[in-house]
Amino acid sequence: MPIRLKLNFLLTFVALVSTLIVGLLGYANFEKAFRSSVEESLDDLLRLKQQQVVLYLEKLKFQTRFVAADRFIRETLDHLGSTDSPTSEGADLDAYL
Repeated sequence: MPIRLKLNFLLTFVALVSTLIVGLLGYANFEKAFRSSVEESLDDLLRLKQQQVVLYLEKLKFQTRFVAADRFIRETLDHLGSTDSPTSEGADLDAYL
């Protein structure tokens, strides 16, 4: 085999090995950065969902207090608990309004 052919094979082999090493290092760095980005996005999504749940519960708490403070609703619930007659409810509503 001539020396020129041996040098071509050697240089091609060196180029392929270095390309493979650079590719593997690039892939490893990309995978690490991508995983970090995905984890950060998931953490942000988790915080957003936590805030949404807290806001929903606060809204529900406010609405519950608002309904509980309404005299008509309290009286109606007390009346419903003590009466079995459904016909008197309309008269009670008319009297309230």
